[in-house]
Amino acid sequence: MALILEERANLTVDQNDNQLVIFFKDFFKVILVIIGILMVLRFSFHKNIGSLLTGLSIVGAAIALATRESMENLIASFIIFFDKPFVTGDLVKVNNFTGHIERIGLRSTRIRTTDKTYITVPNKQMVDTIVDNITLRVQRKAELRLELGLSATSQQLRELMPAIKAILQKPEIENTSVYLMDTGKNAHIVAVDYFTTMQQSIDEFNSLREIVNLEIIDLLEKSGIELAAANTDIIIKSNR
Repeated sequence: MALILEERANLTVDQNDNQLVIFFKDFFKVILVIIGILMVLRFSFHKNIGSLLTGLSIVGAAIALATRESMENLIASFIIFFDKPFVTGDLVKVNNFTGHIERIGLRSTRIRTTDKTYITVPNKQMVDTIVDNITLRVQRKAELRLELGLSATSQQLRELMPAIKAILQKPEIENTSVYLMDTGKNAHIVAVDYFTTMQQSIDEFNSLREIVNLEIIDLLEKSGIELAAANTDIIIKSNR
């Protein structure tokens, strides 16, 4: 029966039904094992199941206290299933790991990371920690912080902002933000943020970032503006 449901779930695009089959397959497997043990005790050893269940309830309470962490993971698995912060197939970031959800079990969630490793995260941790569901993002964000040398004049900076905005006028880029974020004793800092569509693959996104970066470098060279790190001169003043 489980195999038939799994085959039918694989025919649909939505991954929620796949998650449903996997979750309840594990859950009912545990229930069937418990029922099987009780049936063996009843018919093979002629034990009174009623009194046995009463004794098991007391023993179960003691076991639950001893295995509190496992019970918490079990409860967390139900929270994940009904709340659906993520489903099988989603790309998520959790505890500095980024990867696709491959399986949500009764005790843990299995993730195939972008480094091609396979990690197991307890469900309680998946519920208690902050999980960034990258699949549900509506845009990709790229950000660049230009630390420009103090030799750049205010007029050069005024001309630089619209020139960078012109570079960002590309079909793949949906929103942009360019402004002089800060200035100080070390550098003028220009913030460049732009957002692209999530339909892009990660390779296309990285390729776009490379193109934008190179065009901004060309612009700085033509404008005669140096990066702050490029100026390494040491000036010593004497007060004689």
